[in-house]
Amino acid sequence: MNFNTSGLRSELLDAVESRGYKEMTPIQSKAIPAILEGKDVLGGAQTGTGKTAAFALPILHRLSDSDDSQKRNRTPRALVLTPTRELADQVGESFKDYGKYLKLRTINLDQIETLILDEADRMLDMGFIRDIQKILKYLPAKRQNLMFSATYDKDIRKLANGLLNNPVSVEVAGRNTAAEKVEQFVHHVDKTQKRHLLAHLIKTEGWYQVLVFVRTKHGANRLAKQLAQGKIPSAAIHGDKSQGARTRALSQFKQGDLQVLVATDVAARGIHLEELTHVVNFDLPQVPEDYVHRIGRTGRAGKSGTAISFVSSDEKKLLQRIETLLKSSIKQVRAQNFVPVQVETPQGGSHGREHFQRSGRPQRAARPQGSSYGRRKSS
Repeated sequence: MNFNTSGLRSELLDAVESRGYKEMTPIQSKAIPAILEGKDVLGGAQTGTGKTAAFALPILHRLSDSDDSQKRNRTPRALVLTPTRELADQVGESFKDYGKYLKLRTINLDQIETLILDEADRMLDMGFIRDIQKILKYLPAKRQNLMFSATYDKDIRKLANGLLNNPVSVEVAGRNTAAEKVEQFVHHVDKTQKRHLLAHLIKTEGWYQVLVFVRTKHGANRLAKQLAQGKIPSAAIHGDKSQGARTRALSQFKQGDLQVLVATDVAARGIHLEELTHVVNFDLPQVPEDYVHRIGRTGRAGKSGTAISFVSSDEKKLLQRIETLLKSSIKQVRAQNFVPVQVETPQGGSHGREHFQRSGRPQRAARPQGSSYGRRKSS
């Protein structure tokens, strides 16, 4: 469906065109008409599907179509709630960009006409339900409510039932499913070899922009430091980093100054890169739904992406839970020509000394079908 047939104001169409967009994504073609009609919406969409534009464009259209007295009042009439500051910044920039040709400004919350909960499942995971309930008390009872979530469980359904009034349900993929253009692979690897396997794949496969997920803040710092020592430009972002440090690291990653960004689940929520090709689950998440969120960082807006998970012996049950959620098994592969690094623990209980000597002959293994882990071919 072309944007020109969407019924949006010409100023919004100009803004869309300036970003190089012509055709709507599936979530946009389904959500925009319903939102323009003032209906509540329950949207099921992964990150990277054009979800922000799916609600930003029709909301800007409705706000600009309001009467002049409301415009002069200049009280906010749309409220977007997101789980992280980074995502709030991203959504805010999208509203500014799409609305740059409109005479709208961006607070008294009693004039709010539309409430949007973006990535509602993550907000619940992070314990924001009470904060959401407090905010709702300050909003007028009569309003339009839009809720978008990549996954659906009983808590999300409970929130939706209490918030939405006869909503239009729009989905672009099955619930709790991964983005369809993301190739997924699993490496079974000893925990002590994960870092060495990661460095091997980055160098031999030519990965130039890799988002790596780890379970802990300490683990993120340690891995980023070790990769940097191995001449792979890397940085870590997590909740203990200052907002400035996180913003700088993300900016360097987007610009290509950093080859690897190591992140915890919470810190990664604001990462939106249209060209991100590879996501690595260095540690599998404890919550299966987090896997869906993680790999949704790649394969955005119809582009292809690759997600690789390192699975140690104590993570096999976590993998089983993920595959149960996805209702499919993930292809298992072995790295070509990877030889484990001998790791020894000196007497006395010291940790961290590794002897980088190769033992045995390289074991040849089949690569995934198609290009090697989605590596781009030189032209």
